[in-house]
Amino acid sequence: MIPLADIQALLGNATEADAEMALAAAVALVENYLGRYLIKKERVETLDGRPFMSTIRLRAFPIESVKVKVEGVEAEPIAIDRRCGILSFAKPLPVGRQNIEVTYIGGYSEDDLPADIRMALRFLIKKNAEMEKESGKAVASKRIGDYQVRYERSAASGGAAGSPAGGLMFYAPAVAALLRPYMVYVL
Repeated sequence: MIPLADIQALLGNATEADAEMALAAAVALVENYLGRYLIKKERVETLDGRPFMSTIRLRAFPIESVKVKVEGVEAEPIAIDRRCGILSFAKPLPVGRQNIEVTYIGGYSEDDLPADIRMALRFLIKKNAEMEKESGKAVASKRIGDYQVRYERSAASGGAAGSPAGGLMFYAPAVAALLRPYMVYVL
């Protein structure tokens, strides 16, 4: 994803453990904001069947392989949009609690991670390190002539890193702009 040596340099020669933790924190922020997982691995999603439900959107894509069980019986989607993580079925799936299980491999491999997501992760790693030095405060300041306004907000208050959509927009608007094309919207 991002070489640990690069992260260590971004953080000013941090330890490998600190670099791994910084990367994990940035990935978690991005995944929370996007509403999807980034890292390619095998996942299992267990879902409730809802009335008239004939599509399933998976949380990690692109999809490499997928297997669906409905009420314990294998079900074959009629169409799989591997790029967007959407499975389509010929007829609505049965209504039930936790009656649909999807086992799949999805997400980006290290080589396939888009450059703008990689750039957003680097920026967040740097921004998080700066905020840690400033005791968790996000500061924004504007000056027009003699008029100045300054906003200071704690990252822990939910205003910055705490809420996915509004938070990242306040915390790091450039990152939010880079990531917007990858955001998941509800079907």
